[in-house]
Amino acid sequence: MFYRRGLWLLVVVSLVGCTPSVKAPAKWYSGETLPVEQLARLQIPDTVKIRAIDGRRVKEISTLDSHYEVLVLPGKHEFIAQYQDFIHITAVEFEKIRSEEVQATMEFAAGKTYRMQEAKVRDVFDAYDYAKAFEFKLTLVE
Repeated sequence: MFYRRGLWLLVVVSLVGCTPSVKAPAKWYSGETLPVEQLARLQIPDTVKIRAIDGRRVKEISTLDSHYEVLVLPGKHEFIAQYQDFIHITAVEFEKIRSEEVQATMEFAAGKTYRMQEAKVRDVFDAYDYAKAFEFKLTLVE
């Protein structure tokens, strides 16, 4: 009897632990929280770190997925961004690769979603090439 109850509890705990966590987009604007229809949604790969927006440094966002989402007010915004990745050399060795910080200015519309494509990096050489030529560009999704 105890064995069955303990086994059932183990199965329930395992399933709860496997349930994906949904993170709300980060709010990158001041003031009260606005409806998402009045904001622009940015989807950024976790290998791209936004260091500043409109001259203000921002906290790094932790991700559970390969992208993170942020909300900004519509209009023109200036970003400082950097590519940063850990590339496995062997099963136990990796190399941290970073680009220089780059500056980009973009305009966003309310109610729209913008996405940056993730780098197609197969090995350490691809990662270094991507880091040297890194540009921060978002394209309209919807």
